Amino acid sequence: MKLFKLLGLLTALFLSYTTQIQAQCTVTYNWTASGNVVAFSGSTSGMNSSSTFYSWSFGDGSFGSGLNPSHTYSGTGSYSVCVTASDSNCTVTYCDSVTVGNSNPCTGFSATAWAYTDTSSNTNGLVYFGAQTTSGNPQFAYTWDFGDGNFGTGQNPNHTYANPNNWYLYCVTVTDTLGCTATYCDSVDANNPCADTSLFANMTYTTGFNNWIHFTSYTGTNPSSYYWAFGDGTTSNLAHPSHQYNSSGSYTVTLVVYFPNGCSRYQTFVVNVVNNNPCNGFSASYTSSVNGSVVSFASTVNGAGGPYNYSWNFGDGGTSTATNPLYTYSSNGNFGVSLIVTDSNGCTANYWDSVSVGNSNPCSGFSTTAWGYSDTSSTSNGLVYFGAQPSGGSPVYGYTWDFGDGNFGTGQYPSHTYSNPNNWYLYCVTVTDTSGCTATY
Repeated sequence: MKLFKLLGLLTALFLSYTTQIQAQCTVTYNWTASGNVVAFSGSTSGMNSSSTFYSWSFGDGSFGSGLNPSHTYSGTGSYSVCVTASDSNCTVTYCDSVTVGNSNPCTGFSATAWAYTDTSSNTNGLVYFGAQTTSGNPQFAYTWDFGDGNFGTGQNPNHTYANPNNWYLYCVTVTDTLGCTATYCDSVDANNPCADTSLFANMTYTTGFNNWIHFTSYTGTNPSSYYWAFGDGTTSNLAHPSHQYNSSGSYTVTLVVYFPNGCSRYQTFVVNVVNNNPCNGFSASYTSSVNGSVVSFASTVNGAGGPYNYSWNFGDGGTSTATNPLYTYSSNGNFGVSLIVTDSNGCTANYWDSVSVGNSNPCSGFSTTAWGYSDTSSTSNGLVYFGAQPSGGSPVYGYTWDFGDGNFGTGQYPSHTYSNPNNWYLYCVTVTDTSGCTATY
């Protein structure tokens, strides 16, 4: 127990001694400036001058050492400079401010300001203000006197005058972090010559086929020009433009209308573009029944909208426009019969098959259908998936595809990417069974 008391007493004596030594150690400095060059002269007391180390922080991100350093600043202003002195007993620091370049830190600090009415607004008396400083030490505080008994803050305020048919003297006072101030005053006419309700801009739109959007503008007094931004990087100067988007999606469309008196109005809409091609899914096919040389045809149409127009070619020079024609062939044989159906939107669907007349041809009744579609969940434009389904014949089947753009394929379910997707293509598939019979669609 006595040992612990002795150790505690010794520790207290050591701490007291150390504190006394620290209290006797001091460091300070003087400085002189010549332009942007500052010479420092350091001094200490209570320290071992032969073993003291000096480290300097010049307040601009630069550092130095030694008792009497000098430093060149890149710009004028006030800087907080600190020196730290260390020997075997003490470490002490002293800080002070240094003014570089002039004796008055507020020299050169100034402000300018401006005010304007909004030529695109119908609000009379609404004035927008702005201020800009030269020199000074950021951050800046802005105090505005709008000249009508009202005040404001911020670099870019706005104010609505209750009596807009007057000129007003406004002032702004800017204060920097050193307490320097700069004031600028000017006058503004609060009357907005564009505050005219007969000036306006509005738009409507209708959707067309294949991502076409048809825009219509509505304005007041006869405008001098129009500017449309369609939200996909393209623009127009027409009054009522039509625009085709490359892909579906939501687009922000802006209309700006300019009037002869220099005023303008704008309107913004969000347009939802959906690929609403009326021809998607439109297809036609037929079945045939042979009785000697007489063949009856029954057509089937899927998708699109009626009424429909039918165009038959019976493969021997004969034609028909009937929905379900009855046709008599003058000779026996196999005949390729094509059907083209056109709907009220101008969409067309094609179907081709063969009929065998007047003999017990093993290929009689062998036919095929086919389809092609794009993947609505894919970002690949021009990628089309195909499929075929034969009826009759003798399996196994072989499939030969003509994609209509000079390219060919095989298999029951091929896919093909068209290099120019903005076109319609006539594709055909020929199916061959094990008897050598063929059917084409």
